[in-house]
Amino acid sequence: MMMKIALILSLLGQLVAATAAWSQFPWWSLQAPAACYGSPVVVRQAQAQAEGETTGPVDGPAPTRPGRVVYLTFDDGPNDVWTPQVLDILGQYRVRATFMVTGGNAVRHPELLRRMLEEGHGVGNHSYSHRYQDYQSTVAFARDLELAEEAILLATGRMTHIYRPPGGPLRLTPPCRQVLEAHGYRVVGWNVSGADSCTYAVSAAQISANVLQGVRRLPAGQPATVLLHDGTQPSSREPAPGSAGAVYAHNRQQVVEALPSIIEGLQRSGCRFEVLPEPVLAGDAAAPTTLQQPVQSPPAPAAQGPRAIATTR
Repeated sequence: MMMKIALILSLLGQLVAATAAWSQFPWWSLQAPAACYGSPVVVRQAQAQAEGETTGPVDGPAPTRPGRVVYLTFDDGPNDVWTPQVLDILGQYRVRATFMVTGGNAVRHPELLRRMLEEGHGVGNHSYSHRYQDYQSTVAFARDLELAEEAILLATGRMTHIYRPPGGPLRLTPPCRQVLEAHGYRVVGWNVSGADSCTYAVSAAQISANVLQGVRRLPAGQPATVLLHDGTQPSSREPAPGSAGAVYAHNRQQVVEALPSIIEGLQRSGCRFEVLPEPVLAGDAAAPTTLQQPVQSPPAPAAQGPRAIATTR
């Protein structure tokens, strides 16, 4: 009997250790996301808001124009596979968005950061290396932040003071928040998720439904900050079937395919798209060195693409 109990305890110990190791597995090194920010079919508002924590700009006057403001945001890029496709679609619909770029990818593709700004989009800092372990060291976190700043400045000649933490604001420790405050950053999360950052395959229909239903669940008049991923630079153009890299590439392409139906669905509901505004820094009321100011999208052309896709729960 004692041997059976000892065996059970040993197995439980191994299970706990394996679970802890799995939670720390460096998915980023496999070009796959570290987590799925919501259900594969429909993201519940409470969950998305809890994980994203912030819901976009919280200071300044409330919007006075009719219709909900939507901030489309794209994380982890730029890359030369999906980011250009996203930019092309945004251009076709004359919609503005904000790209939360990593410094490492900014170094690889500075021309895409310049294209983003030239086409009226915004750029935010999403760290340099996307390493979660940097949250445990204030020195490492500050250095990573500064490297990303330098990469963005080198690519564009300008600074941004919008920061989205890898994994979301709830991962930030108090010392890391102090570093961001000292650098003048506004931390931006999300309150609607496309749930495209899963370690399993999702479809364009699911991503579109997540966004459209997530926005509808928000209180009337509340701005929607939508989390999507254009993604990091893929390590392989032809990842092995069924591998983490293949799932990652599939989900990034599904974001591209979902984007027209997302835009059309939100336009039909009266939403308007804007760029996340930069914080106004003390002593710099005009904020002349920031990467973006609030930009209102011009009137959209008549929708010619596919209609919004509906899915079941």
